[in-house]
Amino acid sequence: MRFFAFAFLLVGLCQPMGYSAAFAAEPTAVARISPGLADYEIGRLKLGGDFTLTNQDGKRTSLKEFRSKVVLLFFGYTYCPDVCPLTMVLMDRIHAALGRQGAELKAVFVSIDPARDTPARLKAYLANFAGHTIALTGSPDQIERAAALYRVRFEKTDATSPSQYLMDHTAFLYLLDGRGKLRYVFPPDAEEALITEAARRLIGEGRAQP
Repeated sequence: MRFFAFAFLLVGLCQPMGYSAAFAAEPTAVARISPGLADYEIGRLKLGGDFTLTNQDGKRTSLKEFRSKVVLLFFGYTYCPDVCPLTMVLMDRIHAALGRQGAELKAVFVSIDPARDTPARLKAYLANFAGHTIALTGSPDQIERAAALYRVRFEKTDATSPSQYLMDHTAFLYLLDGRGKLRYVFPPDAEEALITEAARRLIGEGRAQP
C-alpha cells in the first residue's frame, strides 16, 4: 500500500476541515508529487466486498453479478449539485476511452440518499448520461452496510425541510477486478488517464486468466 492509499484512510477517518487545517497551518513550500498508478493500489488493505441492493428497474442486484467484468464503483446521490454529476461524466469518459474494452467495464452508482433516490428517480437520473452505468438503492440499513464495506462516510446537512437537504460524503472511485476484489481507490482529483490505465490493466488481467 503506497502513500496515497494510506492518505485515503486518513481522509476517511478525519473531518475535512481538520484535515485541511493541519496543512494550512504550515505554509512551507513543498514540491508537488505526481502520483503514479501504484500509489492508488490497495495492496493488503482489507476493504471492499459484495452487497445486494435494488437497481433502477426495481430488480435486486448483487455486485457479484458483475464478476468477470471490471467494476468502477461510486457512492453519491442524485440531488448532488457538483461532484456526483461530474463523476458520472468521468465514468462515461473512461468507458469511451477504453474503446471496445469498454464492454468489459461496468460502472455502478450507489445512492447514499435512499429516502429520495427511489428506483424511478435513479432511472430518470441515468437518462442524463451515456447509458453505461447502473444505479442502486435500498433501505437505510442496506446502504449503511454497503458503504461501510468501502469506508464511505456520509451525513445529511443543510436541511430546510424533511425533503430539502444536501449530503456531505466522501467521493472516491473504487476499481474492482474481475474476481470482485477491490484493487484501486482514486480520490476526486485523480487523473482520468490513470483511472483509465488501471481499468485497462485489470481488463487485461481478466483476459489472461485461464
